[in-house]
Amino acid sequence: MASRYFHRWTKEEVAKLRELYRDQAHTLTECAELMGRTPAACKDKLTRLHINHGDKRPHSATQYKKGHLPSNHKPVGSEYLKKDGYIWVKVAEPRFWKTKHRLVYEQHYGKLKTSEAVIFLNGDTTDCRIENLMKVTRSELVRINQLGLHSDNTEIGRAKALLGKIAARTRKR
Repeated sequence: MASRYFHRWTKEEVAKLRELYRDQAHTLTECAELMGRTPAACKDKLTRLHINHGDKRPHSATQYKKGHLPSNHKPVGSEYLKKDGYIWVKVAEPRFWKTKHRLVYEQHYGKLKTSEAVIFLNGDTTDCRIENLMKVTRSELVRINQLGLHSDNTEIGRAKALLGKIAARTRKR
């Protein structure tokens, strides 16, 4: 097994390192050469002493001015099609998004409870017309999914959703 050489820093060496590195008079590599140490050893000691002149960027608390918007900022009303096929709409700042089908349904019929879901009668998750949307409870949605009651046709989808509602109600009794 290879032995590892370890040299403790003396108070004089620490003072010399502080002096060399202060005000960015010398680079880390130059400090290491003058001290007879590796750059990694000097960097480690400077980190332990809480001395860091290498980061030229503003600190995170003051990195951006007030009101600065990042390049990927999306305004309220922006739509985004996610990989799962649902359209998301930004409804408020800074990062509050809702699914478009829920928004459309809520605009026509009022706010939905958390225990309620909106389904697509024709199975197309990008078709957010009000005629294609139907409100169901979460328990009814479970039955619809368990029984495979999905359809490509809006009218058949409505009938299958009603079957799912009936199945959910009969299970409760």
